[in-house]
Amino acid sequence: MTCNRARGVMVGAGEFWFAAVAAKYSLLRWSRAHEMPEAVAVRAVAVLFSVVRYLVFVFTVLVFMPPATAAWTGGVEGGSVVRDGETATRIRIRASLDERPLSHYLYAEWYRTDSNSIELGYRPRYWFASQLYTFGEGRVRFETSPGIERETLLLGGLGLQLVASDTQQAWLEAGAGYRLISFTDDTGLEDRDEEVGILRAGGSQILSETFRLELDADLFTSTSLLQSQLEIGVSMRVPQGAIKLSYQIRRIDIDGLDTVDDSSTAVAFTVGF
Repeated sequence: MTCNRARGVMVGAGEFWFAAVAAKYSLLRWSRAHEMPEAVAVRAVAVLFSVVRYLVFVFTVLVFMPPATAAWTGGVEGGSVVRDGETATRIRIRASLDERPLSHYLYAEWYRTDSNSIELGYRPRYWFASQLYTFGEGRVRFETSPGIERETLLLGGLGLQLVASDTQQAWLEAGAGYRLISFTDDTGLEDRDEEVGILRAGGSQILSETFRLELDADLFTSTSLLQSQLEIGVSMRVPQGAIKLSYQIRRIDIDGLDTVDDSSTAVAFTVGF
């Protein structure tokens, strides 16, 4: 059943994509025949492909999503973040279904300072060996800092489970995909549509019955972007949840914008379900 659903997703996504390509060239031919300005035609094509990516993402989620009665687990994390002397509120929500051969991970994050930042994503994994898997990811982010209004990301790649025990977890992933980014009006930059590469790793270690250590690292790269991020956290189990203290450093280099090089400290309370 899983294989049939996977084939259905690939066929449906392919049909969406080929239809978009055909529509692209039809639109360009029509614009030349009717003397439409090139900038308007290019913008229309960009909007078309953005809509298609959203449709492919939604189609994939709907087909792969297991029944609601499945054994989902997750949690809600809320707390304060101090970055460059400014305090912000952050809420993270996650839900996962850790089954083989197909597992699912849904996440959302809301980050509020003087403005809002919202991120939504879905990350499935298909295991074809005990430690080796393929992954996909669809992510949409809305924010106003650093000069980004909206970012859409579609990724795929290979992952390796390095360690998997009752007390230790470690994994490594490498992949590639496409990134569509819209900038705020004040930057004066045009929207970009480019290929991206990603390398990320993570792990956790249970130190005792009370404490747990977590580590996550990400590296994104493209023709106009280089972004690196490292976060380390310690969770202390308490009744009804856990208290987590984390420290994050990041660097974002985007052509045409000032480099972001900062760090943050966060304290949050996590409730699992």
